[in-house]
Amino acid sequence: MRPDEPNSVLEFGGMKWEFDLVKYFSEQYGLVEEGYIGNELIYRFTFNRPKRETLLILPPWKKYGTFTSTDKQMKLLENMSPKGIINLLLEGDYRELGKENINGVEAEVFEFQNPDTFRELLPKAIFDIQSLKGKVWIGIDEQLPIWVEGDFVIGKSVMTMFNDLILHEFNVLEKCDIELDENIFDITPPEGYTEFT
Repeated sequence: MRPDEPNSVLEFGGMKWEFDLVKYFSEQYGLVEEGYIGNELIYRFTFNRPKRETLLILPPWKKYGTFTSTDKQMKLLENMSPKGIINLLLEGDYRELGKENINGVEAEVFEFQNPDTFRELLPKAIFDIQSLKGKVWIGIDEQLPIWVEGDFVIGKSVMTMFNDLILHEFNVLEKCDIELDENIFDITPPEGYTEFT
């Protein structure tokens, strides 16, 4: 995180919440994204690449939903390397902003807007991404993303409790090339949860 910036912030209904995201990327297994407010898990998306299935769980409501992964989700999952993520972010409109030093690492900074893969990544009823604009800092020597910062405008959907939402998100690459347990990407709904309709 930047020292002078708050954690990720979501805003709807005139209220703002700071929250934390934890993401696991695996070229082999897929993607998991968890959203927390404080220590409470609010949602968890699991995009399982080998099974072409997606699971969404909403722990506060003990609800879940499963659906077959879309072509855009599969394109995302097929590009789960750090360099693949850079390619996806820069596939739409982008421009180079110059160079910055991030925690002692020389980086090129790019601004991007509405990368195709992230639009309609999920069914609009679940998560309606209307626009995405952000920046990515890419280490010059390693050619890996260091930070990604973006603003999402999200329409009324299940994930926004049927409110329009603005999401400001920071992503920091902490670790790369580590083994992840396949069970992290399990798409079995938890016991005691009911499917939302």
